[in-house]
Amino acid sequence: MASNKFRFGRGHESMDICIEVNDESVYPPSKIGRVFTEEVCKLDLQGKTFLDLGCGTGIVGIAAAMCGAIVTCTDVVEKATRCTVDNAKLNNVNVTTAAVDGFPHSLKKKYDVIVCNS
Repeated sequence: MASNKFRFGRGHESMDICIEVNDESVYPPSKIGRVFTEEVCKLDLQGKTFLDLGCGTGIVGIAAAMCGAIVTCTDVVEKATRCTVDNAKLNNVNVTTAAVDGFPHSLKKKYDVIVCNS
């Protein structure tokens, strides 16, 4: 199991996110994914609903949860949603996950922010 710690800036603050990849079918966060996560951290997410499509390890959704968002993470790969749950626990945040086949129409909810880091 590979474990990585990432530091993201939030204005004058910074936060650390620890990500473990517990299955070889789930890719670790890429450089682009880390940059995308840094940009998400700049948003005012306090109390906003946030949908992460294609969550992978959960790095984007976990960062959003650390910024105060109410997060749902989805992926077509069930192992990725399990990895996201494990990483959320590792970082002491709550996220809801769902393994979905394509766009998650079954969620039937409106979101303030929807992201897809693919």
